[in-house]
Amino acid sequence: MEQSLTILFEYGLPDDRPFYELSDRFLQLFENNSIGEYDGHEIEMNNADGSYFFFGPDANAIFEAIEPVLKEYAFLKGARVIMRSGDAAENHLIRDFIFNASPAKDDSPFSNMHSINPIPHWDDEHFADLRKYRRDDDEGDEWKHQMKDERAANLYNQWRQVYSLLQALAASLQKPEAKPGEETDEHLAYAIESFDEQFIDDMTHELLDDSLIIPTKIRGAEAADIYVQRMENAAIIRQVANTIQQGTANIKMMKVASDEDITLVRNEIDKFRELFKEWVAGFERDEFEDEWGLF
Repeated sequence: MEQSLTILFEYGLPDDRPFYELSDRFLQLFENNSIGEYDGHEIEMNNADGSYFFFGPDANAIFEAIEPVLKEYAFLKGARVIMRSGDAAENHLIRDFIFNASPAKDDSPFSNMHSINPIPHWDDEHFADLRKYRRDDDEGDEWKHQMKDERAANLYNQWRQVYSLLQALAASLQKPEAKPGEETDEHLAYAIESFDEQFIDDMTHELLDDSLIIPTKIRGAEAADIYVQRMENAAIIRQVANTIQQGTANIKMMKVASDEDITLVRNEIDKFRELFKEWVAGFERDEFEDEWGLF
């Protein structure tokens, strides 16, 4: 009986080249291969969600063949993998699991959080409607608004990607242990002594709760489209992102998560920072003045 394997994931990146690059690698991997076949892909028009499809005699064998390749792509961190047997009319579930995320304790509030992103997708139509009421929406200025909207959407979607990785990182936090014969520094000693449920709650709060501020501030800046408010929101975004980046550095020092997971998060925050610079560079001064004299 034929079996299928489907990979479902949240993409959200402005650049779709990694998505199609991986698709090409799957084609090469399964060329003249008796393990199975690569059956194509799907991706939303706004790059929000994507899927890859495979079929063959053994779905587990297919997964074993592609797993090393999957680990090379950050956007697949926390992806859902579904294996089934049978045809479309009658099929049976074999496995359904989250890829590349360490399981949390059953009683942890974050046990399944890495598979659910609470940040809503960017709504292009909402901001298109707002453009109709902007005071400088004169004929011939549409290209300026399009560029502004693209920069904001790219920034927002990149932070959705960061948040998905933060969820997976939070779910993987584990109490560290001193290795025999290894010298224990003050950071590791502190983590060994302090790591408990409250400690986990505090760290996940820093990683997740505060980071929900960022998409809200991006949307607020775009909705207002006033220079002072844009700068005010941008300053808050910078502060929160720096705090989260420092939080990942603390996690690394205390050795409560794998270096690989931490590096994935930090690399995506670095990408967000570059998009943030482009976004801020596009802010235009207007007639409104900051009564506090800051911006």
